[in-house]
Amino acid sequence: MEEQNKQKTLGIVGWVQVAVYVVLGVLLILWPSQSQNIIFTILGCGLCIWGIIKIIIYFKEDVQTGMLSQSFSMGASLVVIGVVIIIFSAKLGDMMAVIFACMLLFGAIYKIQMAFDLKKLKSDNWFIPLFGALIAMVLAILVFVNLFNAEKVLIIFIGVSLIIEAILNMMSVIFLSRKLKTQ
Repeated sequence: MEEQNKQKTLGIVGWVQVAVYVVLGVLLILWPSQSQNIIFTILGCGLCIWGIIKIIIYFKEDVQTGMLSQSFSMGASLVVIGVVIIIFSAKLGDMMAVIFACMLLFGAIYKIQMAFDLKKLKSDNWFIPLFGALIAMVLAILVFVNLFNAEKVLIIFIGVSLIIEAILNMMSVIFLSRKLKTQ
């Protein structure tokens, strides 16, 4: 029963992340100029919620899992980052590309761990999240390098990248959830 709760929590966290990325991506695509302050406020709130969820997970995990997962420290860090983003949302417009590129990189790191977890579980599909991580890294590098001269084009590209990232995360969560159910 406890294992099912962990799987359910993993699925909820994964789907929340997917939803946040899709919403952010769509807002950036539809309103690239007007959406920066709104996006940062939504992003900050999303990070706070995600952080609180991670902290709750920490207190529900057994001691060893909690120590190894670093859920509390990761959750508290997400809350701090979320609050800082909310407070300074008006000033973060210039750093938007860097922040979203970092989000893509964090998503890539998440998928790399998921690939390793699937490999440990002897899943035949372990390489798919790893491939998704590589795609996310390439998208992040493109944003960092800023091959786009126009700001609106860059913002729309970031929006598309976040939606691609959400789809890749969704696939990773589905593969891991299916593998955990068969264990």
